[in-house]
Amino acid sequence: MRDMTDMFSPVGKTIAHLGFEKGIVTISKNKGKFYGLFDGNKIVESETAKKFSMKSVPVLSMVISNLCKNSDNKKITVKDSNSEFMGEILKTIRDNFEDVEILMLELKPDEQVENKPREVKATKDDILINRLSMYKKCLNKYFSNIQDVRKLADILLRTKFSSSMWGGKAVLGTISSIKSDLNDISKIIDSFDEIIERSGHKLEQIPVMIKNSKVFDISQINQSVKDTTNDFFNVKTIMSSTAECLYRLFDIDKQFKEQTGYPTTWFFNSSIFYDFIYSFENLIKNLMESSRIESFVIEPLFVWKIRTIGDSKCQTI
Repeated sequence: MRDMTDMFSPVGKTIAHLGFEKGIVTISKNKGKFYGLFDGNKIVESETAKKFSMKSVPVLSMVISNLCKNSDNKKITVKDSNSEFMGEILKTIRDNFEDVEILMLELKPDEQVENKPREVKATKDDILINRLSMYKKCLNKYFSNIQDVRKLADILLRTKFSSSMWGGKAVLGTISSIKSDLNDISKIIDSFDEIIERSGHKLEQIPVMIKNSKVFDISQINQSVKDTTNDFFNVKTIMSSTAECLYRLFDIDKQFKEQTGYPTTWFFNSSIFYDFIYSFENLIKNLMESSRIESFVIEPLFVWKIRTIGDSKCQTI
């Protein structure tokens, strides 16, 4: 688990900033790693520019598409420092939203380096308790969604293809690569069961602590908040990794048409494929929602802990 005092600081140097009516998407770089943030909270990351471009940028593009769909104001302010990732993102906007006006601005040097800690505000106890209850429901929703996405993807990826399928070599290569990537993250996906069980217990215990903090030992409060926070970030990692892994399956119709001349539903069970598309779109929405939960539940919970038991290491509250 990362140092929680680090949670309130921006992630490195901003290299692109997209402002929408209902949210902000940022791309940043820190010590060679690249990050995609929604409303100031990290939702995707990659160790290299190549991986970020191939896996993280498509997920960010879907986040941006959701913001475009849900905004009445069709104006986007884009500040860019000539980053290599913006071409695909801007193409996605222009190809899918003809009525969106893109205002391009230069990202000035003094805007690129973010070195001030983010302001974190406390929340009234009764409001925090209600938000924790809401988060518990969201957690169960995320678990169900991940199960559905994985199950449907597994069914699609087990489809038997004819070895003589015209133009199928490239498609079969993509499917094989997706299988491999999904296998690589299977352990973290499997950990969701344990997270649900542990978090469910903690999310019932913490409201009692908030109401009667003097009854509990400092170690109990600290451990409960630490476990809840750690589980939250693990959930975000599971959703982010699953989205990055399975985006190519979500978008595979283009490749089928280009390589074989036929749509995906000629080869996949159409009902299963459309169910997968629907579940994957919900995964992106859940990932966006988790970013806001970080701001409205996890950060205030950390503030409550600091004010209740103190933390000599934290200078941001």
